[in-house]
Amino acid sequence: MICSDNENIGICTAVLNSDIVLQEKTYIEGILMGDVNFGDARIEELYLLKTDEKQCPRLQQMRVKFASSVPLQYTMAILSQLFNKLKALSLKKPRYFENSVEHRMKMRLLRAIISLMPHARVSNEEIYDLLLNYNNQLNITYMFEILVALATCDSDDDTILGKLNNISNYTPSQQVSLISIVHCYTVLHRRTLCDEKFDAIIQKLLSLTMGPHFQTRLYAQLVLYKIIQNNRGNTDHVTNYRDYLREAIGSALSPRRDELLDDVRVMLPYIYLSNPENFFNVIMFITMAPAEEYMSNLDYEKYKSSQHIFEKKIRKVIEETISLDQLKCDKSKLINMQRKMNPEQDLYAMSSITDVDISENSRMFVVASLIDKIPNLGGIARTCEVLGIRNLVLSSKKLTENQDFKSVSMTAEKNLNIIEVTPSNLEEFLKEKQAEGFEIVGAEQTVDSKNLIKFSFPRKCIMILGHEKEGIPSNILGFLDHTIEIPQFGLLRSLNVHVTGALFMWEYCKQHIVGGSTQT
Repeated sequence: MICSDNENIGICTAVLNSDIVLQEKTYIEGILMGDVNFGDARIEELYLLKTDEKQCPRLQQMRVKFASSVPLQYTMAILSQLFNKLKALSLKKPRYFENSVEHRMKMRLLRAIISLMPHARVSNEEIYDLLLNYNNQLNITYMFEILVALATCDSDDDTILGKLNNISNYTPSQQVSLISIVHCYTVLHRRTLCDEKFDAIIQKLLSLTMGPHFQTRLYAQLVLYKIIQNNRGNTDHVTNYRDYLREAIGSALSPRRDELLDDVRVMLPYIYLSNPENFFNVIMFITMAPAEEYMSNLDYEKYKSSQHIFEKKIRKVIEETISLDQLKCDKSKLINMQRKMNPEQDLYAMSSITDVDISENSRMFVVASLIDKIPNLGGIARTCEVLGIRNLVLSSKKLTENQDFKSVSMTAEKNLNIIEVTPSNLEEFLKEKQAEGFEIVGAEQTVDSKNLIKFSFPRKCIMILGHEKEGIPSNILGFLDHTIEIPQFGLLRSLNVHVTGALFMWEYCKQHIVGGSTQT
């Protein structure tokens, strides 16, 4: 029944709620079920989630159900296989992009692991290995840090102290992870951790607040401040110096103390204690994971501050790599970070660059019928789409189905008005457009060509790009109202046709789409 329709939530729920014990591989397949959506499919799913707050991704519910239904006799074996899959993913692709297939698979594996951990004894060395020896996205790193703390029992606290005492052997990012683990362990085991061990941890953290690396110093200060805030009050280093430590560390962290203390990494153990069952969902919300990978329909209002801080850290300033003095500098002196539009974030918002009516202001047709090389055509299509020029003329619409075209166009053709005009029919097409009031502009070097810098594009414009080698043929040159060339200062005589087209389109865009010229 499961295999016949494994995405049927009714069938799966009925089977999983029964006393039937499935095969181990069935549970693992259920934990990882579902494709990773990109492009239109993902935007559609996100739209449905945003328009109906009560809706939760169906496959996410299924994955949670499979993980919670694992029989006790399978727990250890399945946990072992899940960790093996995590390691295999890390070995196969040591570096991976945010929200990529590898990232999504790791999210699903860790969602199941944190659900199964309370029912089995897991070696924390295995988690240490995955955390410290492989590259991971931040939310995956946070999950590993809390898992190490959960997997470390009281008899293993010497391992925690041992790694803390040898922290100088690790890189700065590894040091921050170890400090986070110590913090999580100290908070989660605060009732059973003996005073002697607790005092030793505080003493070591104090020494790290003056370490050579900013990341290490900052997180040691933050962790100590939180421990002091929540201290049980019967250990020497905290009792004797409580007020001094709070004032000194608070002064070092100001003026952003409260913001830094709301950082998700600092809040990890407290988030877990407040709601162990939804810990994974909360961390995914704060770190802005894809909405279809967690229970996105829950109430996360009290965690929006931490999400805002995380977003600032990722998109504006990587606080772990700058000094406290830099944190106080003028915004204009901070590093300019790359920004790309995200369909999930920009689903309802227009571009931050311009909010004009593109369809009204763009009256250009880009004629690329003379071009042979398919990658150039794909690049021209992509430039048209990005700059809001909707009309592209090709020698054949079938060219848009070619893989070389698609690899460069990035689906731009789906948003363009593609017109098919063969080279033999180009003269007739130009006559028709001239009769409609369009002026024809050619990108060509001739004895009468004008400088692109000084040229004012007519709003109703047909732009012709020539063949890669032959340029615009003589029978078409006669139709041109304007012949335009790009000034050159090097030794080569011409640019790639795709680059030429991009420069012409950008000039048109500046004058009519961005500038909103009234010229006709």
